Amino acid sequence: MTLSGAQMGMAPSSFAEIDGVLAVLRAEDEVD
Repeated sequence: MTLSGAQMGMAPSSFAEIDGVLAVLRAEDEVD
């Protein structure tokens, strides 16, 4: 997978968003 300069610059915030989504999914799993 190749990343453009813009995508690499956005990586930190993108990873933070992914972590947030995973946190929500884990919370939903705990509710179940």
